[in-house]
Amino acid sequence: MEKPTKQQIHKIESQESFTEVYAMADFTLPPLRPTAKPPSMFSVHLPPVKTSARQAPAPLSTTTPSHPTRGSNKHAPSSSAMTNPVFLPPLHSAGKKMGGKCNVLPPLNAAVKQAEATQEAFCLQSPLDRAQAAKNKGNKYFKAGKYEQAIQCYTEAISLCPPEKNADLSTFYQNRAAAYEQLQKWKEVAQDCTKAVELNPRYIKALFRRAKAHEKLDNKKECLEDVTAVCILEGFQNQQSMLLADKVLKLLGKEKAKEKYKNREPLMPSPQFIKSYFSSFTDDIISQPLLRGEKSDEDKDKEGEASVIKENSGYLKAKKYMEEENYDKIISECTKEIEAKGKYMAEALLLRATFYLLIGNANAAKPDLNQVIGMEDANVKLRANALIKRGSMYMQQQQPLLSTQDFNMAADIDPQNADVYHHRGQLKILLDQVEDAVEDFDECIRLRPDSALAQAQKCFALYRQAYTGNNALQVQSAMKGFEDVIKKFPRCAEGYALYAQALTDQQQFGKADEMYDKCIDLEPDNATTYVHKGLLQLQWKQDLDKGLELISKAIEIDNKCDFAYETMGTIEVQRGNLDKAIEMFNKAINLAKSEMEMAHLYSLCDAAYAQTEVAKKYGLKPPTL
Repeated sequence: MEKPTKQQIHKIESQESFTEVYAMADFTLPPLRPTAKPPSMFSVHLPPVKTSARQAPAPLSTTTPSHPTRGSNKHAPSSSAMTNPVFLPPLHSAGKKMGGKCNVLPPLNAAVKQAEATQEAFCLQSPLDRAQAAKNKGNKYFKAGKYEQAIQCYTEAISLCPPEKNADLSTFYQNRAAAYEQLQKWKEVAQDCTKAVELNPRYIKALFRRAKAHEKLDNKKECLEDVTAVCILEGFQNQQSMLLADKVLKLLGKEKAKEKYKNREPLMPSPQFIKSYFSSFTDDIISQPLLRGEKSDEDKDKEGEASVIKENSGYLKAKKYMEEENYDKIISECTKEIEAKGKYMAEALLLRATFYLLIGNANAAKPDLNQVIGMEDANVKLRANALIKRGSMYMQQQQPLLSTQDFNMAADIDPQNADVYHHRGQLKILLDQVEDAVEDFDECIRLRPDSALAQAQKCFALYRQAYTGNNALQVQSAMKGFEDVIKKFPRCAEGYALYAQALTDQQQFGKADEMYDKCIDLEPDNATTYVHKGLLQLQWKQDLDKGLELISKAIEIDNKCDFAYETMGTIEVQRGNLDKAIEMFNKAINLAKSEMEMAHLYSLCDAAYAQTEVAKKYGLKPPTL
């Protein structure tokens, strides 16, 4: 696995969520909730009107009661008489003792008056009161799991409610949407929530329920807009809505990256990036300078004149172009060597595959790597290097099992190759296998005691383990390890950079700033160092102007630094400059070196775009710096 850049380390260690552009200060806009109205004291259903004092007809009984009616005696009517109105006692028998009690039937006009009073009270109810009563009845059905009946009641409430009562109407629509949701009628859920939101644009329940419906309907863009509005209204404090936003952003990012990446134009990275990549290998034959026997002994006529290649070899020409940093011609010269089946065919295949990987064309790189790995008569160093690079490619494609297999195979065929253990250690850090990673770094250092990178990365692995485990003594030991590394290898810029990140964690900002300055002195063309130093100004002094100045400097030094554009975009989101942020994210997307990285950038861009749409529709904006 190639050495991660400071940009990659920053991403690995920060573990940023795809919703990182949402992670801001507390900010809560309370929803305009409808004022609850007490339920009506009257029922919407009238009791049956009694027209006489006699009992209503009872159903004919098909069985004889197994026990006498309470209070009955031998003079009481028979069971058949009690179930038949013909045998009811006459009106004039009222007042007689039956079963020891006096049964007095109410006068006829009293029952009629009671019914009329109830009817009159119902008529005096306002339409809103009747609508509320219907809603309350629907709520009872809902709680009982009778969703169809609940929908009928909510529909009645909607039809009864005066149109000017927006808050109440929005509640009725949202309640009906909740019932449709239980029946998994997602289209109806979205429609009713839309009505609710039209009546109450800051109705969180309706917005979130519509977001979930859009998710079920695979309307990712609409889902993202709704859940973004919810996150802003809740001040980014609700885990449930944040998780939905994160999920949708990932899905959108993967979809867009898959389509974009396969049709992207290959782009050669900056010379500094390429030099940093090759510096992570110590046993890589193809990155070593041309030997004297590979050049002519002809003296140069003037300083700076390129050496004349002794034989007509495409591979040797490609190596010459590497030394001149004329990287765009390397692939074509390697192809000439391969097609001619020349002396350096294995080397040409590996060099061409390496540059395919650098320009982000993994599909073209893989067949070349496979061919080198299968050449049993080729130099074992070439085969091991091909396995390392294929393993790194698999890791970028999120296939850790295949990646691990390749690194293990490389260790089997070339156990004395320090690069194998160095890059496998980095893989294990990504897999959160820190103890195994440290063992690999130790083996690399045993084989190559002068490997400054391996020693610096071992210190960083130990530091992260101690820091996340909240072990103060181990943190102190790791920090001392960094001091020893930069003292032993004062020309290793990576050592200063990793130490600066650890110092930033410990809030030793001044010393971290000094370490970044050391990096810049050693590698003035390394744009990522300027980005990290710019971020430090924001965290340390809240100096936005200075931070942006340093990140702009990074872009000036290397206009292919995707990390700089990504960071600039994130800052612009937090400043509220969403259009500018989207512009920066799109530039980073065009420079992405892997499909996974591109998916991450699309997620950031989509989050910013969703916020612009929410601002237009609802006037909602997140807090800004």
